[in-house]
Amino acid sequence: MSKPLHMNSARIRNIAFVVLILVIFTVYSLHHSSVPVSYTFEEEYMSLHGPTDADFLVQIPYTDIRSVSLVESPDFGRDLSGTSTKSCLNGTWENETYGVYALYAWAKVTDCIVLETSDGFILCNFESNDATSHLCTAIQELLAKKNVGE
Repeated sequence: MSKPLHMNSARIRNIAFVVLILVIFTVYSLHHSSVPVSYTFEEEYMSLHGPTDADFLVQIPYTDIRSVSLVESPDFGRDLSGTSTKSCLNGTWENETYGVYALYAWAKVTDCIVLETSDGFILCNFESNDATSHLCTAIQELLAKKNVGE
């Protein structure tokens, strides 16, 4: 014997509600767990990747890098375009020190690597101040091996 139609439709509504909640949770988790900035090191260039899409990608030929330094707690200035969330700061920014520059940063990490390139400045960091410092040293050593930069 089959169940009355109103019980089947209530069950279908409940299942649809659960599926909707799972979809919302999945989208929220993917959006908020994305890595603010990641790095790729190739033979001739390095790439910085933001959390979302190709709008937040920059490839920097090693030969274009003039200097690499570590700065503590820089004033980021103002966001001209890009992403500014609790976890990341990515895009085009402007301040008095660097003018208009590219920023690829973890929001809760205060120190930044300053890459001065032939096209301007790029500020970036990594998971922690300690990790940022180690990454800065690694980039400097890589450039020294390639005989480019300072």
